[in-house]
Formats: sequence, structure tokens, C-alpha cells
Amino acid sequence: MNTISKTLSSITGAALVTAVVFVSPARAEGPGADSSSSSESSQRYQYYAPDSYGFPQSMIEKVPDAFANQARARMLLMRANADMTYLFRKMRFEETRSPEYRAVANDERDSYKVYQSARDGALAKLAQDEKYKAVVELRDELGARLDEMRQVKEITPEDLLPIAEERMNYSRTASAMEAQALAADANVVAARDRFIAAGAKLADAKVNFDDSLRYHPAVETVRTNIADAKINVVTTAAYTKGLLKASEVAVDYAYYVQRQNRSPVYSTYDYGYGYGNNKPYNYYGYGR
Repeated sequence: MNTISKTLSSITGAALVTAVVFVSPARAEGPGADSSSSSESSQRYQYYAPDSYGFPQSMIEKVPDAFANQARARMLLMRANADMTYLFRKMRFEETRSPEYRAVANDERDSYKVYQSARDGALAKLAQDEKYKAVVELRDELGARLDEMRQVKEITPEDLLPIAEERMNYSRTASAMEAQALAADANVVAARDRFIAAGAKLADAKVNFDDSLRYHPAVETVRTNIADAKINVVTTAAYTKGLLKASEVAVDYAYYVQRQNRSPVYSTYDYGYGYGNNKPYNYYGYGR
């Protein structure tokens, strides 16, 4: 912001200096001054030169560059964010391909397969129990009956409620028998404990990786680049806005100076059309 204030101060100062240089010849010459002298002619030429009209040409020429710098700052911010995303993906890919991580992930996958196999074996033994088979058959019959009754429009939800509750009771009974059978099987218990331990170890590896990634030097560098890019976006936007505002003020000031100057440009020449310093123009006719 200090840079912007200094820039605006210099711009305002340049505009005031231009105004002083511009007004001084007008006070010296005036509309009725004699232009025969060479010094006065050079003064008049300098006064009416395009660069001395008070128009802030150098300031206006900076506007396209300001917009270009603002667009470049936005693109640099987008690139910094893309660099952060790419860095995260690259480091995560490298971590998942490391031997340590692969060993933990493979152990968790193998332990899950062992647990599933032991569980399926225990449930296969339970399926031979007559009580369990009867409960499952009743549960399935009630489920099929509910499906058939839902197809009949005359049957209301209140009619389905008793059968649904009875089916739910058989489902609870079957689930309780399965849980009891799994808890009583030593192979299932051992495989489950191994799977839980392997899962916890894999979760710890992921947490440790996330912690190391958060404060990694490469991540800190990219994070600093993003912060600098944000500062550049704000700074260039403020500079462009201030430059446009200062340019508007300078243009208005140049217009005001020209309005205050009553000496017509090249008014000593009328080119035969009947107007100038010596021949006033009639704005309501064709000239006199």
C-alpha cells in the first residue's frame, strides 16, 4: 500500500507540474498577444503542442500494463494452487508405493481375507443347525409374503405391520444365533483380532503420512508461493483501481484547464473562412 500511495503521489505531482507549465504561457500571452516575435512563437508552439495540453498520456499508457499485471497475478495464483494439488498427489502416490506402506496395506488385506474365510466356515457350520434353519425359513417366508401383499392395492400399510414385526423378530433371532456362533469359534476370534490390529496399523500409517505432509518443506514452499500470489493479486488490483481513478482525475483536470484557457488553438489563422482572433465567428449564422 505504501508503494501505491507513493505512485499516486508522484502521479498527482506530475499532473500539477504539467498544469503549472501549461497555465504559465496562457497568462503570458493571452488571446490578444502579439505573435510576431520568435520567442513568443516558440512559446506558443510549445503551449499548443499535443504533449502540453495537460492530457495525462504517460499515465494512460500505464493502464494496459496494469490490467496485464493484474491478469498475470491471477494466473500465478491459479498456478500456485495447481502446484499444491500436484504436490499432494505426487507425495501421496510415492507414499502408497513405498515398501513400508505396501507391507502394512498387504497385511491388512490378507488379514481381512483370513477373517472372511473363518467367518464363512463358522456360519457354514451354523447352517446345519435345525433350529437356525427353521428360523431362517420362517424369516424368508414372511419376507416373500410381504412382497406379495405390497402388490395388492387394497392392502394398507396397517395390514402389513403385524407381519413385518413378526419377520423382524425372526431376523433378530437369526442374527443373535450367528453372533453367538462367531464368538464361540476360536479361529474367527483370532482372525478378527488380527484384522483389527492390521487396520489400526494402517490407519496410524495414514495419519503419520498426513502429519508429515502438512509440514513438509516442499509444502511450506508452495504454501508461501500461494500467499505471495494472493498478495500480488490484491496489490495489482488496488494499483489498477488507483491508476484508473487518478487517470480520471487527471483527464478532468486537463479538461478544466483547457476550458479556462480562452486562447483558441491556432486562432490567428482563419484559412479564409471568416473566423479567428481578428474575425469573430457568428455561432447563429455562417460568420460575419
